[in-house]
Amino acid sequence: LMGYAVNSFRALDATVIGIFGALEEVGLWYVLFMLSKPYAFSGLLSNITYGELLERGRSGVYRDLLMVLYTATAISLSYIFFEPLFMNFLRPRDPQYAAPLLTPIALWAAANVLGALNQFLGNIMQGVDKRDIAGGEIKARAYLGSLVLYAHLAELVFTVVYLASMVPLIYLFRRAGVELYAIMGVVASSFLANAVAFAFRFTKAEGRVRPLIGGSLAKDYLAPTLAASAALYAASSVVRFPLVPSVYVSLAEVAAAIVLTASVYLAASLAISRTSRELLALAARSASRLLRDIT
Repeated sequence: LMGYAVNSFRALDATVIGIFGALEEVGLWYVLFMLSKPYAFSGLLSNITYGELLERGRSGVYRDLLMVLYTATAISLSYIFFEPLFMNFLRPRDPQYAAPLLTPIALWAAANVLGALNQFLGNIMQGVDKRDIAGGEIKARAYLGSLVLYAHLAELVFTVVYLASMVPLIYLFRRAGVELYAIMGVVASSFLANAVAFAFRFTKAEGRVRPLIGGSLAKDYLAPTLAASAALYAASSVVRFPLVPSVYVSLAEVAAAIVLTASVYLAASLAISRTSRELLALAARSASRLLRDIT
């Protein structure tokens, strides 16, 4: 019930943008809505981890965390460094918005990575606790003081911060003369809400979740991400795709940008992180085993 209520309130963002009279920004906001769809794959990975924790309490949580972060970050990097290509594909008649949307999309992409991390942590909290299903019957009192309750309360915290900060931030960016002030305000409030919700979850679950992770995100995630970002910045400065108002050409360019981003990010991860190399080897063995079973 809390989840349904939270999602209903979150859907007010487009309404708030329209109320502020930024009607042209409402259409652009739905560009970000369309770009958000690929992030659902990282959410699927988080749900798989949750299911396996419930079933077996397995220990591969850190590898799953890296997969979620790698997937969400690869998507975000493609949006950040090749944003004009995605704008040309979704809004070919509005090339003038590509430059003003660059900063909002970059912050929005970062917020989505943080959101993926939030969802993963929330699923881990529920998969570790299991208090709500341990007795075979779900009762309200089973949630009191549980990680399950805190995981859902974090969603409420997100919604409160999101809605409370949205209007002040929109006013702030409008007074600062930001061109797409309404979108920038909503995106900034989303990032802030994700950060607060993550801090809430982490403080409540650190003692029980940290032993499950037990890895070095600085070496396995941050270092490859920084290296890939530098390489992609150089590549996007050198490789210039023509912005042709053709759905087939723009789709091919978007696909090329995604492949290039994924390849650079994978190469950086394999070069820097031993855990990434082990993860790739494990995925290759699993794929080989699956193919043998099929054939």
